[in-house]
Amino acid sequence: MIRKLGLAALIAGTLDLVANFLLWGAWKQVPPIRICQTIASGIYGKAAYDGGYVTAAVGVVAHYAIMLVMAIGYYIIVSASKWARVHWGITAIVYGLILWAVMNYAVVPMSAAARPGQWPIVWDFKLAFNLFCHIGLVGFVFALIFRNESSR
Repeated sequence: MIRKLGLAALIAGTLDLVANFLLWGAWKQVPPIRICQTIASGIYGKAAYDGGYVTAAVGVVAHYAIMLVMAIGYYIIVSASKWARVHWGITAIVYGLILWAVMNYAVVPMSAAARPGQWPIVWDFKLAFNLFCHIGLVGFVFALIFRNESSR
């Protein structure tokens, strides 16, 4: 099971990072190192942007650690609920929405990055992309990897 959790975190984390590298690189010319430093800003605050490749590496490690926690959460749900396994598509969507809300309204605001969640929610391209990442690249990846799990 540990191998499967690691695989889920690796696949979802990589898809999410690559999607963000491609989007932000093409749209706003943000280099990948800056995206990784932005993740590290949750730990170091604004100092993350002065840390070069070291803080970028910390950002990558933090990203995959968060993905592992997300994968564990999904595994706990589907191993305990036959309904969640049978209705894996609905589970993936709901779990992705929950992850998006928790990240934007709890984790990031309480981190050193300290960016508050936006309220009311503004329906724009950025939101659509974030929801796509959380639902499509994380929720559905977890659903496909863990769809046959049950408590043993």
